[in-house]
Amino acid sequence: MSKAVVTCNGKVLTGNIGTPTIDVIPDLSGILDGSITSIKTDKVTKVTANLSGSASGGSCRLPKLVELDLPNVTTLGNYAFSRCTGLTGYKISIPKLTSIGTYAFMQCTNLQTIAGLNPAGLTDIGLGAFSSDNRLSGTISLPKLTTLNSETFSGCSSVSSYDLPKVTSVGNSAFRSNYGLKTLTLPECITVGKCFAYCSNLETIILPKATKINNTSSGESLFLNCPKLAAVTLGASTVCSLVSTDWGKSGITVYVPESLIESYKAATYWSTLYNNGTITFEAIEE
Repeated sequence: MSKAVVTCNGKVLTGNIGTPTIDVIPDLSGILDGSITSIKTDKVTKVTANLSGSASGGSCRLPKLVELDLPNVTTLGNYAFSRCTGLTGYKISIPKLTSIGTYAFMQCTNLQTIAGLNPAGLTDIGLGAFSSDNRLSGTISLPKLTTLNSETFSGCSSVSSYDLPKVTSVGNSAFRSNYGLKTLTLPECITVGKCFAYCSNLETIILPKATKINNTSSGESLFLNCPKLAAVTLGASTVCSLVSTDWGKSGITVYVPESLIESYKAATYWSTLYNNGTITFEAIEE
């Protein structure tokens, strides 16, 4: 058994760690008593699940945590820092991070930036990882991410835009209640779930390659409470399929290739939305 040196609040703590996975828990869980404001170590490569102790509604063991300095960590487990309301992001440094677990930063309601989480290198972000982080703001850029899981940024009401150049799939509620969004472009997205509800300022959605909108008839409607949404662009060379007529918003113009307009008007579910006046079709301007 080897040793992990971890500095908490300036005090050096040494705990046993196992191999081959080097974890923070359970070795240091006994000192997480609510007074910790900083955690630093260069000997840990993975933070295991539920370090904050708040999974399944439990109270956070790290309510005062402000600083994370984890230069060799590549993976954060599920609920790792959920409900750590002291985190703002400005004192987080995890430069090798590639994977963030389910709900890892859920309800970190003072988190304002993810710059210290190596966003340029992130390849895996779990379900609801940043959900309800309502102070997270600006543009979120994730150049390597290919799948945006359900609820990932749900409730991130201050984010103004997303740069997701490689995302091909978006899960349900991924952008729910993103009040700051006005325009959303997903250049490589093929499959889109019911991810737009309560985006109350969203005006335009651009999906150049989408071939399926997974608007299942259960749960919230696709565009529920999106009063300003006026235009959806679907640029794929084939008709983008729907799985129901659950749309949630009338008065939307759907822009498609001119050669496909009649096909859209006759397509399953699209025809119903068109014939009942929920949507209109226009040609994409070349």
